[in-house]
Amino acid sequence: MSTLFARTATGGATARTGFEYQDTYALLQLPYCLKQDSFNGVVSELLGDVELTYFSTGGLLHLCIEAKNNELAQPAFWKEIEEFEKLHASSPSTYVRFRYVSPGTPSALEPMRNKLERLRGAAGIYDMANPVKKAGKEDVVQWIVDNTSQTRARAEFVVEHVEFDDFDVNAAEQRFTAVFAEALPSLEDVPPSRVRKILDSWKNLIATSVKGHISRRQIEDALLAELNESEQALWRQTPSAPLLVTGQAGERSPHTLDMAIDVRPFIDDTRGARTAAEWGAFQTSSEQLGEFLLNSRPRRRVKLDINLRMSSAVVLGSAFKATKGHALWIQQRGALYKLDEYEERKEPYFEVQEQVASGVEGVVAIQIGPATKSDVRRAMDAAGYNDLPYLFVESTEGISGQDVLNKAVSEAKNAIAKFRPTYNLSKIHLFIKGPSFFSMALGHRLNALGTIQLYDWVDSTYKLTALL
Repeated sequence: MSTLFARTATGGATARTGFEYQDTYALLQLPYCLKQDSFNGVVSELLGDVELTYFSTGGLLHLCIEAKNNELAQPAFWKEIEEFEKLHASSPSTYVRFRYVSPGTPSALEPMRNKLERLRGAAGIYDMANPVKKAGKEDVVQWIVDNTSQTRARAEFVVEHVEFDDFDVNAAEQRFTAVFAEALPSLEDVPPSRVRKILDSWKNLIATSVKGHISRRQIEDALLAELNESEQALWRQTPSAPLLVTGQAGERSPHTLDMAIDVRPFIDDTRGARTAAEWGAFQTSSEQLGEFLLNSRPRRRVKLDINLRMSSAVVLGSAFKATKGHALWIQQRGALYKLDEYEERKEPYFEVQEQVASGVEGVVAIQIGPATKSDVRRAMDAAGYNDLPYLFVESTEGISGQDVLNKAVSEAKNAIAKFRPTYNLSKIHLFIKGPSFFSMALGHRLNALGTIQLYDWVDSTYKLTALL
């Protein structure tokens, strides 16, 4: 058998005798891991043969891999599943996924494998609560109960938590080149000679993973070190793309290990009932995700495909703020706005009106499109804000492109930045009517403007939401 970790193929790495199979498997997973925005790193011989770690706001999640270079008989196979089950029970919020890797599972279990693949493939487009998905899950569970000596609880554990992967360790180097191009399409034109150097660098990292956790940053830095200048630029420009879970029909259900932000409570019709603590938790978790992206990779671009309300858009824009180092791309209904492209149109976009008054708090209303000030005026009256300093920033024009968006955001931010010190305001009550991509872009640019209270239009009135 010839493997990437045989002594003749170590390329400077120290071979771990007896571990070639699992190390080779881990190496071939790295391109796919870098495709996963939540991937945090890899460690060997902790509680599993290999453990891949993933970011979550509640703490790191582990995918535990057992890699056996032989096909086990059923009793030994189910013993491995039992060990997975025990590990999950010992730390269910950490060890959330398990993968059994071998040249093949016992032939008697092929129907189980086939059913699982269908459940996680075509049926994977459905939420687990969907009747189709529920029926598919029950079919697999019942097959395991009827055809093995396993309990229903263990069958359900397999369906919920265990993956299977057939892996032939031979010809791994040739497969690595194809896997690299498939998983990392922005680097698909890197020539084989440099792909081989990347493989050797990663091989050295994997061989030392038994000594401690190898971080995503180390893996990406090793990748960049073997690329030329133009290839490095391509990689640095590749955006991370967290999934925003909105609950829209046809939306892909997130995987347990996906980098996903559940925005449903902050965009649906109940968002006006969310408490300050709930909005604060949403802000904190979004900011933690942003910090992870900044610290775990040498890339700064973040792409969000959005369908949001005003407050949730501002909160997320602020979580990926420009002053923190993020370069934000916003996609909405097929249009893409790249906030690291700064060209502005020359013509003014907004008209600005100001109400002179005294007070330590002030009101800013931004209006884009044909509408009146009456909604904001009614909200001000109901809240007792009518005697406060007031700034109305208005345009009846839509936002027709990148240069117009940049101009609108720049003017709105500058107007607020001028308004606040004029009255020495400690807080600004911010009302926005306009496209959510504008709100997100404004949140991305907001800085050094003090405390800002946001509002959303819910049930024909404005309600308090997030406090920035």
